[in-house]
Amino acid sequence: MQFTIREASRLFNMPEKTIIQAVDCGELPACVVQEQRRIGKTDLIEWATARKIPLPEELAGSSGNVVQISKALQSGGVHYGVPGTDKKSVLAAAIEGLTLPEGVDHKLLCRMILAREEMASTGIGDGIAIPHVRNPIILPIDTPFVALCFPETPVEFGALDQKPVHSLFLLFSTSTRGHLTLLSQLMFALRDPQFQNCLINRAPAEQIMAELKRIEASLPSGDSKR
Repeated sequence: MQFTIREASRLFNMPEKTIIQAVDCGELPACVVQEQRRIGKTDLIEWATARKIPLPEELAGSSGNVVQISKALQSGGVHYGVPGTDKKSVLAAAIEGLTLPEGVDHKLLCRMILAREEMASTGIGDGIAIPHVRNPIILPIDTPFVALCFPETPVEFGALDQKPVHSLFLLFSTSTRGHLTLLSQLMFALRDPQFQNCLINRAPAEQIMAELKRIEASLPSGDSKR
């Protein structure tokens, strides 16, 4: 789903000028369709989260039958001590360490993600980044999965708050709708102080999973039942 400048303005109840400025300075990626600038739903969610703008119900609501974020993370795993001294090397190491479906080229996937980073950083602030390709990552998999990667040392990611990134979430989905639902669940979890502390302190995977399950119980609109 894509939104025009006017639609995004109404969605967030803010002046069109604010949205235009975000697009012009590269904070909010947009494409031109029939002479109108349009913004993807994923990009809007990430932009709003990075600026700590509350998500409208239309963006935060659940869509589609997808697994819980905790189950997706259980499938993708928590990866500690990912080597690298900058964004490029950390992403390369993180992707290389993933177990991907047969036939998926790790290096090609890395190049696609880096191409997205050149357009606008996926660092959403507070030391968190959610790297992905320009469109949601859709792979030939049976169920979506999420991988949480902790670099050996925080790395500069070009986030809005200029804080180095200590936690990377890689989302792999079976559909665009599923990607958006997982992303919404993750954004909800990232607002929780206890979960934030788990990430900062690189807590054991079992503790991170327990915190996610606790948060899922309070997800709006029945998301935790998915």
